[in-house]
Amino acid sequence: MRKLYLIIIVAIIVAAVVYLLRPREVSHPREDEFVDAYVDLALLQQYGDTSVARFNAERDSVLAVHGFTDSSLLALKQELNQDPILIAKVWDKIEAKLLALKEEYNPLNATPSDTVLSSGKQAGFMDSKQARDKSKGSSTH
Repeated sequence: MRKLYLIIIVAIIVAAVVYLLRPREVSHPREDEFVDAYVDLALLQQYGDTSVARFNAERDSVLAVHGFTDSSLLALKQELNQDPILIAKVWDKIEAKLLALKEEYNPLNATPSDTVLSSGKQAGFMDSKQARDKSKGSSTH
């Protein structure tokens, strides 16, 4: 009978250790916000106004929409860089979003007014936060 108890206790301990050491999904609470902000900033850089003052104002507007300042975005980037697996996942998400937007919108078919960002958003694009909210809403229906 003691052997049975011993086997059960060892099995429970092994199961607990395996559970605690299992690989976990790496994430950060503000990961999606960082991805969305970075994608919108990349769009702004590519399609935004070329004057420095206007670009900086629009950049500040894009950051504010996502709840960031220059310093808070940089601090989050440095924090994410501390985990190589997480930052690789974040950059993959950014690249995937930019590729999807590039495929969705071809500037060669656009009129000149379509290629200008207005208030931090390009004509024909939702900002990333709106797109994420829309996809969340459509996935529940």
